[in-house]
Amino acid sequence: MSDLELPSAQAYLSWDRWVADCPRCTDARAVYPEDRRTGKPSPVRVLDQTCAAGHSFHIVMPSPKDEAEIAAEMAQRPPPSRFWHPLGHPMRPAPPDDLPPDQSPTGDADA
Repeated sequence: MSDLELPSAQAYLSWDRWVADCPRCTDARAVYPEDRRTGKPSPVRVLDQTCAAGHSFHIVMPSPKDEAEIAAEMAQRPPPSRFWHPLGHPMRPAPPDDLPPDQSPTGDADA
């Protein structure tokens, strides 16, 4: 694999934060890293990251429009249930057999 062909990881929303798991280990990285001066998330997406173990990878995010819609929908939920995983993500629950393929078990339509 060349330096330009980084492994990728799908971002997901966890406790109101966009994160992605390193595809080679158990570390996770925030898409909007915390600003050490303010303690708040950076307003800038960082899609090429290196985990704590030194593995570099690329983060695949929804489009900015879809990201905003997902975050707005999740903000309507109480904090313990503010999670969203894209289709194909290993942490996304398998839908029941009778559920339309574009919806999650919680009723969220996929963007």
